[in-house]
Amino acid sequence: MQPNKEQWRQITIALDSLGYRALFNCDGYAVSAQLARLKNRLVIEVYVDGYVRGIWFWYGNEDQLDERCDIARRFFGLRKKALPTKTQALNIAIYGKQQCIDKRINQPSYYTETVFKTAKAFISHLKKHNAAIQILHREQYDALVINNVGIESEKSISG
Repeated sequence: MQPNKEQWRQITIALDSLGYRALFNCDGYAVSAQLARLKNRLVIEVYVDGYVRGIWFWYGNEDQLDERCDIARRFFGLRKKALPTKTQALNIAIYGKQQCIDKRINQPSYYTETVFKTAKAFISHLKKHNAAIQILHREQYDALVINNVGIESEKSISG
């Protein structure tokens, strides 16, 4: 059952406080989100099946966005990193404007990040990229994680 508007509002408010963990079943994946400190700012951390695996991280250009894995696309934020203006100007001075355009030297890079700046951003991303979302209690979440991790370990043993 999809959460209603009031439940989403309550989760948004709760995720803005330390110590609360939101637990979801999104299309069979156990997803948890909590407020955490990253350097000097508070962010929403996201875990899928209780983990953040290195294989889910992605870095590339705009034309490589389709190469992201399914989990990164569904649950993690996409960030854009452009070259500094001085570096772009230096590249144009060295290579010429046309060569920078042809070889995409000054093209921005994109990467996945396991954190969101706000709870609203996380919830919007979750709604946009997942068809079936269900709020879970701790026991349901633990059972789903154990089931998913068990299936994953069976695949790695047989495959």
